[in-house]
Amino acid sequence: MPPQRRRYKELSNSDRGRAVAMLLGMAKDGHLPRGALAQVARNYGVSRVTIGTLWKRAHSARVYGVINSPEFASRKNERGLKPMYSNAEFAEAVRKIPLSKRKTQRQLASVLSVSQSTLQRQIKKGQLKVHTSALKPYLSEENMVARVSMALSFINPEDPCHFSSMMDIIHVDEKWFYLTREAQRFILASGEDVPERRVQHKGHITKVMFLCAVARPRFDTYSNAWFDGKLGLWPIGKFVPVVRSSRNRPAGTLVWQNTSVTREVYRDLLINKLIPAIHAKWPLGSTSKIRIQQDGAKAHIEENDSEFRQALDEAGLHDTTIFNQAANSPDTNVNDLGFFRAIQSANDGVAANEAELIQDVQKAFDNYSKDRLNRVWLTLQSCFNSIIECNGGNDYKIEHIGKERLERIGQLPTTLRVTSHACRDIDEDDGEALFLTEFDHLGEEQYSNLLYSE
Repeated sequence: MPPQRRRYKELSNSDRGRAVAMLLGMAKDGHLPRGALAQVARNYGVSRVTIGTLWKRAHSARVYGVINSPEFASRKNERGLKPMYSNAEFAEAVRKIPLSKRKTQRQLASVLSVSQSTLQRQIKKGQLKVHTSALKPYLSEENMVARVSMALSFINPEDPCHFSSMMDIIHVDEKWFYLTREAQRFILASGEDVPERRVQHKGHITKVMFLCAVARPRFDTYSNAWFDGKLGLWPIGKFVPVVRSSRNRPAGTLVWQNTSVTREVYRDLLINKLIPAIHAKWPLGSTSKIRIQQDGAKAHIEENDSEFRQALDEAGLHDTTIFNQAANSPDTNVNDLGFFRAIQSANDGVAANEAELIQDVQKAFDNYSKDRLNRVWLTLQSCFNSIIECNGGNDYKIEHIGKERLERIGQLPTTLRVTSHACRDIDEDDGEALFLTEFDHLGEEQYSNLLYSE
């Protein structure tokens, strides 16, 4: 076995200067005594050749007495091939490439004629970033006007520079929950086998639809207990017995059967599930004027639905109303904003069939923290600010305000301050706020309806 080559450390510039100063102290008439180079090399743990090179460079440049002279500074970064691009040139070159030709690192490296390791270094430096673009709903001008109007309607009339607490709002929405997802990320230990997941067809992954209703958590002073805001999560379907036997189950076994959501089915869920949940769980110390927010799906009931109105009156919920959120606006519903995704993530890949999926989803719903749900309601107010600033658009990033940190130190606000784009001035006499948007092309009447709609 051949002897291993001894490896020496890389001297810093300050050590190089001190080594040269030591040699200068040992020199006489510009000449070093015998063994001086070896002695200094041993002191700094480097080879005699390294110290000899430093001495030659310092002696030839006649820089005696100057410790940090560039003449004997490290030239490590000057070695090897020079980069094709500077950082600024690299970023500019990437910008000129169409997005369709830079979907992957391999594709971008091929277009730029650089290696993938070069791209990795640029990503590590922060010159490049990998971004996943999500599809968002298309918004017409009417949609954008309705979104701004909705955001403005949640401003507190008694404090026009803050949003209302939204303690009177209930958000309802439907959601498919899947047994597993087509692509699932795992963190594996070294040497651990990659999990194998198989289905008969990726287009027929087992799923169950639920109707969810949530409100904002709060402490109920009347009952001296916390209301967690979770009114209910109900599967939409029923268990039916199997007519014929198979190798998987005998005849008569109960299996889940999903039900298509029609207006009649949806109305029945509101009357027989939501209204009893409100009657049983709504805090007695809170307002009795409850507003139920739903999206504008065709299967949903009208705001003046007579059967639903009659059921509310029979339950004693005379001041309860239902209204539609702005069209194409899932970012205005707490369920779509983060609640559904958290529940789906909590039960991925655990259940084996619909019955177990229903149990796991319900368990995830029950275990969901009221503090997390409260933070999602604050995120909704942050989205309202962004909607106002974007003039009803949805091309914004949700602002991170460090809600968990504020909650830990006891400084989490109940409501957020309205963006300065909306709150321009407050009339000291009557307390009315004047709101700004940039829909100048809409016309005076439509603009007025937008600003002062309830």
